[in-house]
Amino acid sequence: MGICLSGEKTARERQLNLVQKPPKCPVCGKILDVVYENEYWTYTFDEKTGGYKGNLVDIEIRCPYCKASARNEFPEGVCSYSSV
Repeated sequence: MGICLSGEKTARERQLNLVQKPPKCPVCGKILDVVYENEYWTYTFDEKTGGYKGNLVDIEIRCPYCKASARNEFPEGVCSYSSV
């Protein structure tokens, strides 16, 4: 039934109770509690709809302290980051 009667927490419960911290900058080593994120898009005119269609080309993520790239610390982007 998934109930732990011994009073011990499961590994998942212990992990969820830990204080989560952001990653560190790979260059200056400071905690990335704030980051700069810029998205670069390419827009192509669509003659059928008469409008533009956007295509995300790249995401730039930088440390606010030393301006180094922190892209590898956020492979799916900042909003998708999880330290768990």
